Formats: sequence, structure tokens, C-alpha cells
Amino acid sequence: MLNSIFGGLSRAIELQNIKGHTNHDYENDRDILVVVDMQPDFTASQNRRTIAAVKEEVRGARTRNEEIIIVEYVNCEPTDSRITDLTKDYEKVKTVVKIDNDGSEEILKILKESAIDQEGIVPHLRICGVNTNACVRETVKGLKRKLNPPFQIDVIGDACNERYSSAQEHLMSLLELKDPQQTHLHVFHRGSEL
Repeated sequence: MLNSIFGGLSRAIELQNIKGHTNHDYENDRDILVVVDMQPDFTASQNRRTIAAVKEEVRGARTRNEEIIIVEYVNCEPTDSRITDLTKDYEKVKTVVKIDNDGSEEILKILKESAIDQEGIVPHLRICGVNTNACVRETVKGLKRKLNPPFQIDVIGDACNERYSSAQEHLMSLLELKDPQQTHLHVFHRGSEL
């Protein structure tokens, strides 16, 4: 039954054919890409498709002249060089180290330092990385609790992954991030909003 539910959902998502990852409409928004735990210590971060998708997000952020925050777990290897090589000589990238699954506090410090939390500036955070069912989820939950509206968070499901899970389990983790009561949180998978 689970297969038929997710198979139908995947087909419905593909049929929507919504282009792009953003769906924000604030005039004064500030786009920021957040890359979570793409460190070789985490098995899911070494998936070729995940690396390719995160690299695409980083390239896109650079092209659009957006800020990039790289979040790393303490006492682990640094972020994969295939990703950080794309940020060399880019002034709008910052790396923060977190001590647990929730990296929201460290991200908020960067937002304050960058004056992104000023009145009139609407942060639009695009989240990617690993593990969807742990650090990505806890960071998104932390940001939802701590950011003052208006703000927008987009989770880019194609650029997220989790250890030892099937595509259906990953999709389930993405769906768990959705909250119908919160219009400022969007989860995307295969180019469409879930």
C-alpha cells in the first residue's frame, strides 16, 4: 500500500511540472543557501546524486550572487571538497560549526552578523544536505521556532539525502517537514512543491 501511495504521489508531483525551486513573493527578500553536513563522515553525503544536486545549488547561488552558509558537525571532516571548491574566492560564503543536530542557532548568528534580520529584510533560506531525517529536519524545526515572520524556508529535497533509506523513506522524511499551518515553509522534490 505504501508503494502505491508514494508512487501516486511521485507521479502527481511529476505531472505538476513546476519549474524552479523558489516560490517566494516578498519584495525585500534575501536569498541564502544553507548546506547542512555535506561532510565525508556522513554516508549520505557521499551519494553521487546528492553531491551533484548540492553542487548545482551552490553554482546557482553563486550565479545569483546569494549568500551561502555551510553548516558542519563538530569533530567531523570538513565539507566535501567537491562542494567547497565551488566556493573558493567567493566572498558571500560562511562556514559554521554546530555541536548537535540542530544548526539553527549558528545560522541565526550569521543572519544577525549579516544584518539579514533587519526590519524590512525577509530571509529566504534554501536548505540542502544530510541527513534529511536528522540534521536537516532538526535545523529546519529550529529555524521555524526561532525566526520571526515573515520568512521563508525552502527544503530542496533533491539536494538532500539520508543514510540507509529508500527513496520512499526519504520522501516520507521530506513530507514530515511540511506543516500545512505554515505557509512560509516549502518542501520541493523533483522540481515540484510537496
